[in-house]
Amino acid sequence: MRHILRVALLFALVFGDGVSRVDAHADIIIHLRGNKLVGLPARYSPAEFDTKTLRLTLGKHSKELSPWLKGLFELPHKLEFSASWYHEPSPTLPYYLLITISPNHKDFRYGILVALDTLDLLSVYVDVIESEGSHREFTQQVDSKDLSAAAPK
Repeated sequence: MRHILRVALLFALVFGDGVSRVDAHADIIIHLRGNKLVGLPARYSPAEFDTKTLRLTLGKHSKELSPWLKGLFELPHKLEFSASWYHEPSPTLPYYLLITISPNHKDFRYGILVALDTLDLLSVYVDVIESEGSHREFTQQVDSKDLSAAAPK
């Protein structure tokens, strides 16, 4: 999950927090069992992602993804989750959940970065795989932090 660290580094550099906040760490892999997200701390319970309605629930927050975000799931894909709740949070990089959608037999994957405590949308990007071990990330500007209303700017 090297692209997660790059997302953190990008946030730190763009928003001026400096590299010191991006201590080398690996995100925790979160497993999807049925609709349950397994591996998050108890304070985020219930933790669920409904793969039919594309609704994310973390603790007392629950939101269905916007129609535009739902479009990222249209192709047959592999779905992965990871999170970080042990780094030093900041206004630009709070504790987060990363949803990675990798369409089958394609040379790209999508990332949806969501704040664990609020379900605010932090970032949406496409990661283009150029060759083995080499990829380029493109961040999509969005018009809203609201996970259920976000659309490209």
